[in-house]
Amino acid sequence: FALGFLTGRQFVKERFKRIVIPLVVGTFLVVPVQLYYAQFMVRGYSKSYLEFYQTILYLFFRYGYFGTGIETLYWAHLWFLGYLFGYSLIVLPLFLYWRRGKGQGFIQKLSVFLEKPGAIFLLAVPLILAKAGLRGRLAGRTFLIIDDWGNFFFYLFLFVYGFLIFSNDKIRLAIERHRVVALIAGIIASAVY
Repeated sequence: FALGFLTGRQFVKERFKRIVIPLVVGTFLVVPVQLYYAQFMVRGYSKSYLEFYQTILYLFFRYGYFGTGIETLYWAHLWFLGYLFGYSLIVLPLFLYWRRGKGQGFIQKLSVFLEKPGAIFLLAVPLILAKAGLRGRLAGRTFLIIDDWGNFFFYLFLFVYGFLIFSNDKIRLAIERHRVVALIAGIIASAVY
């Protein structure tokens, strides 16, 4: 959707301004305050904020420590911005291809297939495989990619699905036609899982 009629280079530049700059600013200016507050309030942390901030900067710039302990720089709740930028770069060639002739043909064929009764639910298979088959030892508690492949690929598939859904009205209509069945399946799956 954000790709619009931008070239690949323009898209990367735009994503950098809208995603990477806020991620870096937030990681260095907003998150450390939250991390310090959590350490101070929960664990009775004894260092001042200035000492804490100097420590996390030193450990990051000297040793590359990031999200590996109590006194390390971390992106915390901004993890999704790092993932989103990574997704934007990884799938950009595919999205650019899908905007053109043969790529548009693929999306058209896919939309015809997904119009068949129940076919839209096959899009859940990669999501299930990502979550079940790629769970790391930390299983998404850190959102640092290294131990988070299940979440990384789960959200990558959702990112690609979003592009496909907004590229073709037939796919959106197929989703809409199956909304009641999807709601019931979602309720049952949530109750079981």
